[in-house]
Amino acid sequence: MFSTPPPASPGALAAGLFAVVSLLGACASPPAQPSAPLPLAEQLRQAEVARAEGVPGQARSLWLQAARDHPTSKQPWLQLADDHVRAGEHGGAIAAAQEAVQRDPLDREAQSILALSGLRIATVALAGLREHPEGLPGTTRGEASALTRLLRESLGEPAPPVAPAAPPPKARTRGTRPAAAPQPAAAKPAAPAPAAPAPAPAAPAAPAAAALRSTVVLPAAVPGRPPAAAVPAPNPFDRLR
Repeated sequence: MFSTPPPASPGALAAGLFAVVSLLGACASPPAQPSAPLPLAEQLRQAEVARAEGVPGQARSLWLQAARDHPTSKQPWLQLADDHVRAGEHGGAIAAAQEAVQRDPLDREAQSILALSGLRIATVALAGLREHPEGLPGTTRGEASALTRLLRESLGEPAPPVAPAAPPPKARTRGTRPAAAPQPAAAKPAAPAPAAPAPAPAAPAAPAAAALRSTVVLPAAVPGRPPAAAVPAPNPFDRLR
């Protein structure tokens, strides 16, 4: 024979009934509504205070929360990109600036952060390639030169003229000698200078000689013995006598 359980007390029945009613009421009540997000200006202010107090991790968390609460605003991304630039984290700065550009393609600050961070990353990469034993690859050198000219033009600086590419060397056929380079034409001798005119002939020295003779005094004749009388020639018939 089975014994019947003792009847439950009224207090136990009341407690069980209250628990069942509470459970049914919880299932029937609507879920609690999430609290409204803080205004964007207040979230940005809290993030700026955290950065000023030297807690950059908390500041970045607040900026990301503001970006989630206000998905169409570019301000949280701009503040986050600027914080990455100050920390020298140019990869993170580029990612945050691109988010800002997606929301405002004409934003000058975001474009400036993209350009500055990109140039710093490129400078570090080019310095590493310069120290490489093989140097810069050909394609990289050409693109770097083109970007350098574009940067100079953007800054208003004159770009150096582009040197024309050297023509490729011609293939030499076997058994042929390269043509001799044309020799420059010999310079023509300079024409001789015209001879100086001959000096005029000297005037005859007759007047001078006459003047000299006039000045020379001939000595006077010295009186000597009288000349001898002329001796007649011998007569040839005198021998026949």
